[in-house]
Amino acid sequence: MIKFYSSLIKVVRKRRELRKYLSFKRDYLNSVLSGRKRTTIRLGIVTPRTPRVYLECNGKIYGELYIESTEYVKFSELTEKDAVRDGFNSLEELKDALKNIYTNLSGGDWVTIIHFRLIEKYIEPIAKKELEKGINGVSFAEVARLGLAYSTYSSSKERRVLAAIAYTGDIDSALEKLCEDFSHRQIFGILKKTFRKLVKMGVIKSS
Repeated sequence: MIKFYSSLIKVVRKRRELRKYLSFKRDYLNSVLSGRKRTTIRLGIVTPRTPRVYLECNGKIYGELYIESTEYVKFSELTEKDAVRDGFNSLEELKDALKNIYTNLSGGDWVTIIHFRLIEKYIEPIAKKELEKGINGVSFAEVARLGLAYSTYSSSKERRVLAAIAYTGDIDSALEKLCEDFSHRQIFGILKKTFRKLVKMGVIKSS
């Protein structure tokens, strides 16, 4: 019984929430973008907050992923099939890679297998700080409010996006409010287009 509670406490301590970024090392980026790597294995119990996340590597966003499911197993229970889905040639290769990342990893440790698919690959990566801080120091909400005030939108679709951003203040919340098939990239593109128009009109000064 003591061993059981000790194991349970260790699992709870390693439980964490995955927010809007799923980060990868440069070594694995091409495998994700090509579709060869369809899972990622993380130490502990990882719970995604939302099924749609950004694909992040070294401070840049390369696309968007959809988390299809999560699976919780002990490190010792990983299989050859898990290795192939994770983009490795063998189970031994997978385990060696995980031990290099998590140096004290042991057979009894719980890991989370995150199953995902690439739903959008960006033509050019976007700086993570740009997504978080707005455009050239101007918040997304302010760009949207000014865009509505000066009627920079060229379609009802753009107007709906700007209204959602102005109301919610950020891209993720706007996506939930819109309830339409928009991507982060599309909304960000509309905001950048709006920003450029506002600069051209002299409403905003570009730094």
